[in-house]
Amino acid sequence: MKSINTKLLRKAARHWGLQPTYKNSSGGLTTASESTLLKVLSDLSATPIASDRDLQSLIERRHRQKWQRGVEPVLVHWENENSRFFFYLSPEEASTKIQIQVKDSSGKELKYDWLPEKNSRGKYIWNFFTKLAPGYYDFQAITNERKLSALLIAAPEKIQDLTEYKNSWGVFLPLYAARSKQDWGIGSFAELSEVSEKLKPLGARWIGSLPLLAGNYDSPDCDPSPYSALTRLFWNELYLDVNTLVSESDCTGAKQALEDKDFQNTLAGLRGTTHVKYHEVYEQKRKILHLLSQDFFAKAQDITEEYRAFLALYPDLDGYVKFRATDLEKQNFHRYVQFQMHLFMSQWKEHNDLGLYMDFPVGVNASGFDFAKYKDVFFAEVSMGAPPEPVFQLGQNWGFPSFHPDNLRTSGYAYLRKSFENHLRYTRILRLDHVMGLFRVYIIPKGGSGKDGIYLRFPPQELFAIACLEAHRAKADLIGENLGVVPETVNAILTKRNFKGMTVGQFNYEAPPKKFSDSIPEKTLLCLNTHDMAQFAAFITGQDLDLVTQLGILDKNYLAQFKKKRLTATADWANFLKLKPGDGLKIFQAVLEKMARSKAYYMILNPEDLWGELEAQNIPSTHMNVPNWTRKFKLLTDDWTHNPESRLALDILSQRRPYPSA
Repeated sequence: MKSINTKLLRKAARHWGLQPTYKNSSGGLTTASESTLLKVLSDLSATPIASDRDLQSLIERRHRQKWQRGVEPVLVHWENENSRFFFYLSPEEASTKIQIQVKDSSGKELKYDWLPEKNSRGKYIWNFFTKLAPGYYDFQAITNERKLSALLIAAPEKIQDLTEYKNSWGVFLPLYAARSKQDWGIGSFAELSEVSEKLKPLGARWIGSLPLLAGNYDSPDCDPSPYSALTRLFWNELYLDVNTLVSESDCTGAKQALEDKDFQNTLAGLRGTTHVKYHEVYEQKRKILHLLSQDFFAKAQDITEEYRAFLALYPDLDGYVKFRATDLEKQNFHRYVQFQMHLFMSQWKEHNDLGLYMDFPVGVNASGFDFAKYKDVFFAEVSMGAPPEPVFQLGQNWGFPSFHPDNLRTSGYAYLRKSFENHLRYTRILRLDHVMGLFRVYIIPKGGSGKDGIYLRFPPQELFAIACLEAHRAKADLIGENLGVVPETVNAILTKRNFKGMTVGQFNYEAPPKKFSDSIPEKTLLCLNTHDMAQFAAFITGQDLDLVTQLGILDKNYLAQFKKKRLTATADWANFLKLKPGDGLKIFQAVLEKMARSKAYYMILNPEDLWGELEAQNIPSTHMNVPNWTRKFKLLTDDWTHNPESRLALDILSQRRPYPSA
């Protein structure tokens, strides 16, 4: 290969949405290597790059695409804001009036005549002032030479607050970890219901979850990560409450199989493990669910209005069940379990006083259904991740593909819209994992490390407009996970569109105790830690840093420095509270009380902090060395809601009552 002009390479990269230089966690600038830029740009454009001429051709191709399209494939019109739509027209097209048509889903049409006026850059601008009801519209501009088409998103100005949830609190429940006297070796909707009944009298308003999306547990070495699901469109049948399904059915075979002594002994063994054995649990649940499925279809329960209504909501169901199985009986199993997941979550939303706060993952597994069905909208040649930062100094490689910005746009964001709609059907509070992904994502060439990445940008107005519109339709609130290095542009959009952000108490722990709550904003979800962080008892001593150093994540030369900061902060808290530094539980309760008194819109608690858990639930990018997403709670649900120390912390939260509705 001839020598490449670096400036031209960076220019071409920017034209294709790549960001050659970015601000790192220290506030300095990091520049992607030439090899990374070349590899990613070549893959993104599907074009080999061997010379400066190839780069110049890519830039020219980008310009040519705009003039060939004539208008951007997606246009956004925000409520109460004037819009400027750019057109790329030939002189002949611009010489006569252009008819513009805006049609809604019912076929109702608005028409406009427009005589273009060129701006200084050779583009033509149409100013759009009409008030449109929030929704998706078919936009067409008919010139004397061609018909230009686009998707027009009419988005609400901002997400509406859920005033009945203001000042509310809930608990974070990684459902797999919940334990009860009747569990099957994994938490399920049975344990979710049990927790709900315990928390209602204390004033909790919702229970937060990890993603509840379908995974593949057919193999003993299956991937347990809820953030590497097969799909954003279908649900994880592992969480079904099989005992209740059997008791409510008249399937004799399922009842007999469930009562079998050997079967119950197997469940007892799975119940007694400290970590979830996903494959083994799935095998046992599948045995009973398969019998229920056979009975369901044998009795023609698939012709009921309820089941047909379910089918109408899931147009991809046939494709999904065929992806999961080849023979009809197994396909029917997947139809049945998806129907039961739908019924439970629908009934929960309609009848339970506690809402289900759901989590929308930033990616899906490349071996999953979504990637197979909607492959064109994914950028398969890279993995998403996060750049290096103080603790994770090697960066993070999450192992799943990014979206392809161009292909996602030209598809009208159909897959993304379905994904949002699917989640918002069952929840009024949805957390968007890595909300910066609506603006840009950190991508790593296949085979590269977390240090080898580069940012890929998306049209943020379009993606945020879709999120706002789908939340508006569902009358739901959105929480944008904006932790880590997030551009001010993203936080400004979150503020303008009334997304709630996230605030982590442990990030403020080293501040003087008197000032701990000063920086907590109102429009936020406040948590002490997250599922990717150390539990509080390990955090205040720096015990978690020992493990991440052993794993090679944190440079050992920084260990003493980082740990000293934690221990100094803990000593400051102990002095402030007139306690001993070793009295971590009382320090936890004091921090919790300060958080509970804050003006944060939502507050969430990890129950494991109630009893001083030391082990993390997940250490990002360590799945080969650490049993992430498998460790169960040490205490049964009944124990952690009733023991005196836990109850004291829950009583602190119970003083945090939601404000009356406006």
